[in-house]
Amino acid sequence: MSNGSTAAVNSQTLRIPAHVSIGTDSGNGARIHLSNAIGATPVTFHAASVALQDTTAAGATAAAAPVTLTFNGSPSVTIPAGGDATSDPVTLTVQPQATVLVSLQVHGEAPAMPGHSVARTPVWVSDHANRTSDTAAAHYTQTTYAGLPYLSGIDVTTSTSNPTGSLVLYGDQSVNGDTASDDGQHHLSDAITNALVNDPHGDTSVKYGVLNAGTDSNSLLPQITNSTNPLNALNPQDRNVLVQGNVRTVLVSTGAADLLNCTSDANTCATDVENGLASLDSQLSSYSTDDGQIYINQQPVTQNSNITVYLATIAPFTAAHPGTAAQEAAREQVNTYLLDNYPGRLLDFAAAVSTDGTATSSTVKAADLSDGNPSDAYYADLAGRYVNDTDSGTLIYAPD
Repeated sequence: MSNGSTAAVNSQTLRIPAHVSIGTDSGNGARIHLSNAIGATPVTFHAASVALQDTTAAGATAAAAPVTLTFNGSPSVTIPAGGDATSDPVTLTVQPQATVLVSLQVHGEAPAMPGHSVARTPVWVSDHANRTSDTAAAHYTQTTYAGLPYLSGIDVTTSTSNPTGSLVLYGDQSVNGDTASDDGQHHLSDAITNALVNDPHGDTSVKYGVLNAGTDSNSLLPQITNSTNPLNALNPQDRNVLVQGNVRTVLVSTGAADLLNCTSDANTCATDVENGLASLDSQLSSYSTDDGQIYINQQPVTQNSNITVYLATIAPFTAAHPGTAAQEAAREQVNTYLLDNYPGRLLDFAAAVSTDGTATSSTVKAADLSDGNPSDAYYADLAGRYVNDTDSGTLIYAPD
C-alpha cells in the first residue's frame, strides 16, 4: 500500500481502527492527523468521523454515534500529494488503551492509497456511500489490505498546566511488529503500553503517550546517514518524530535493514551503521521542545528543553531474514559500539530476545519466534526490557 499499487476504493468509506495508549483528561478533546505524504496525486475526503469501538462487538461497530470531523470548519478536505491535514478538535471522551475508529469517505476513485504498507491492522470498507455516521457495522466489510491508509495519528487533550509528554518509537520491524498478530494491537508501542499497565512497580496507569513511528522490515527507512555530527533534523525524522504530539523522548531502534542490505566487509558495514545511529542521536538530541524535563532522584531538572534519545542494540537476525557471516559480525560490532558509547541511554534489545541473553548472541530464542519470524512474545520481551530498565534506573533520564 505504501507504494500505491495494491489497494483502491471508489466513493467508499474506510473505517480504520487505532489503539491509543493514553486517554483524554477533563477537556475530552481529540483530533486526527491524515497524511498523503507519500501519495502521487491529491486525495479528497467528502466526510470524516471519529468514534470509540464497541468493546463487545469489536470490529467496525462503534460504541455510539460517530462524531463528525471538520477541517478548518469544512466537512471535506483535499490533501495534495506530499501533504498532510489535521482535523479540528472534537469533544470525545477517550479511555486509556481504547480503540478509536476513524471513518473517511474517499471522493471518487482512488486507485492507490498511500499509507503504512505492513501495519498489521484490520481495515474495513463500506459500499459506495458515505457511511461515516453509521454506528453499526452492517455496511462494512473487512478488507484484505495489509497496510494502514491515510491515518497518521490521533491526539487527545491533556492538562494545559501540565501537558502529558510522548515517547516516540522510531525504527524498523522491531518497532513496527510486522510479523506479530494482525489485530492492530501488537506493535511495540502496544507491548510497551501493556507492560507499563502491568508493571508491578507502577500504578496501572500510563504516564505518557507511546507513539509508533515504525517501518516494515523490508524497508531501508528510517534512513541513516554517514555524518556523525549533523545538527539539523531532516526528513524523515522531522515528519515521523518531531511533529508528533508533545514529543519529549525518542527510542531509536534501527540498523538491521541497513546491515542486511550491506555487501561490504563487516567493518565497513558496521561503521556506516554506527555513524548513522550517531547521526540520528545528534539530530534528535539537538531539537528543542517547549517544555521537556528530566527527573533525577524524583526531582525535575531542566534540560534546555531538549529531547531525550534512547538507542537500542540490534537483535539477532532470524531465519526469515538471515544475515551473512560478515553481516552478523557487523551486527555484533555495532552492538559493542553502542554498549561502550551510550551508557545510561541504551536499551539492550538484543539481549532481551537472544538465546544466551547477551547483545552478541547470534540467535533469537525459540520462544520468541513463529515460523522463523518475531512473534508477539518477541515484542513483549522488548517491552519488558524497556520497563525494567526504566524502573531500575539503567536509563539515566527517565521518560516523562
